[in-house]
Amino acid sequence: MRRRNLRYVLLAVLVTILVWPLYSVYRNYNGYCSKIGRSLTESELIDAAILDTIRSNNAQPITEKGYTLIHYGSIESFRRANPDCCQIRGYMGDGPPYAVEFINRILGTERTWVTVRWKMRFIYPDGSREDSEKGNYKYLDNCGTVVEG
Repeated sequence: MRRRNLRYVLLAVLVTILVWPLYSVYRNYNGYCSKIGRSLTESELIDAAILDTIRSNNAQPITEKGYTLIHYGSIESFRRANPDCCQIRGYMGDGPPYAVEFINRILGTERTWVTVRWKMRFIYPDGSREDSEKGNYKYLDNCGTVVEG
C-alpha cells in the first residue's frame, strides 16, 4: 500500500513538472504579464504606445527653425487631439513590417504592434499654427513595455 502511494506521489510530481511549462507558455501566448498578474487590455496597450510617443516627441527640441513644437502633456490630451490615433496590429500576420513571431509570443517577449498616428503641432513666431501628420509603430511586450518603435 505504501509503495502504491509513493507511485502516485511521484506521478503527481512528474505531471506537475510537465504541465507547468505548458501552462506558462499558454499564459505568455495570451499576453499574461507576470509583473501585474494579468493581461493588459487593448486600451492599456494603446496607452503605453501613446505614452512612448509623447516621451519621444517631447524629447525633440521645443524651438527649432523658427517654430515652436507644442508638446502633448498627457495621454488624455493626446487622445483628444488624435481621436482615431491608434490601432492594435501584429497578431500573427497582420503587423508591419512583420508579424509577431510565434516563438516570441510564447516566450512573452513580444505581444503586438500598435499603429500610432498623431498631429505634430507647431506655432510660428507670427502666431500662426500648423499641424503635421506623423505615424509610427510601437512594438510591445506582454507588460506594455515598448520593445521597438
